[in-house]
Amino acid sequence: PALAVAALLVFPVAAQATIAYVKYGRYPLAPVVFAASDNGFDAHPVGRGTDPRVSPDGRWVAYLSAAAIPGLEKLKVVPAGGGRSNLLMVGRGVTAPTWSPDSSAIAALSGLRRHRDKLVVIDIPSGGRRIVSRGTFHGFGFSPDSDEVIFARARGRSRSRSDIFRVPAAGGHPGRLTYDGRSLRPLWGPDDEIAFVKREGRRRNDLFLMRPDGGGVIRVTRRRSGRSRREYRPVDWSADGERLLTEFEGRRHSDYAVLIDFQARVARTLQRPRKHFVGVAISADGEEVLGSSGATGPAADHLVGTVAASGGRMHVLAQ
Repeated sequence: PALAVAALLVFPVAAQATIAYVKYGRYPLAPVVFAASDNGFDAHPVGRGTDPRVSPDGRWVAYLSAAAIPGLEKLKVVPAGGGRSNLLMVGRGVTAPTWSPDSSAIAALSGLRRHRDKLVVIDIPSGGRRIVSRGTFHGFGFSPDSDEVIFARARGRSRSRSDIFRVPAAGGHPGRLTYDGRSLRPLWGPDDEIAFVKREGRRRNDLFLMRPDGGGVIRVTRRRSGRSRREYRPVDWSADGERLLTEFEGRRHSDYAVLIDFQARVARTLQRPRKHFVGVAISADGEEVLGSSGATGPAADHLVGTVAASGGRMHVLAQ
């Protein structure tokens, strides 16, 4: 049967990068996580699951798999070259595993009850974990030095009162960075700039930058309000902080990748929106973007590949 690629991530390392992605057999067979070199060669399965994340040093792949008890998920980590997986956490509603830049920890969400998730940091390889915050979260990540966690949190179920905080990865009292109740999806960049989204109306969300202390707020995008809510979502920074990969949420789930070049002062759609190229990572030099294209859903055919930062055709790595 034809195989469909559902998810992937890539992070560059000194000698060679690793990519990980999900393949489905004839739907709805269990999804399988594959790892491969950055040119798409040497692809091999590493475990059954979804939502793979490659550690920045290229050594590990974290992924989610279903537990025997319905409603529970397992967070596992496995060597990128294959081998025995290690169980890091079992919980209800485990989502969004995110590596620290130094590959020493993973942050993830676990649902405690409705609108009361817990943000957990897990040490690698010891497996020691701690809860750094509770609430309803709208994005989180690590600081460039891996010592802190930044997150957007709402106290209740409404997204309209979300603010951004930072907290030591070892645990402690969170420091508040915004007070407007309209800020979410923070992404801490290598030049100590934080990209985030702010609601500017009922149907308009724009992209901003700020310093780690919450000051120096700069607007990056300015769009007119439309009939449907559409927004930029920060995805990944280039290593020099000059380029920011974003996902633009279009109409009817037609998301596509937009690369913002701060030096050139342009926002570039990498492929025509109808191709639905969704970027998930930018190379260390900022010259290539890894992503996938194709219709939504695991039963559809997808292509995994890279697109030049200047745009153009996709270089296919897996299909």
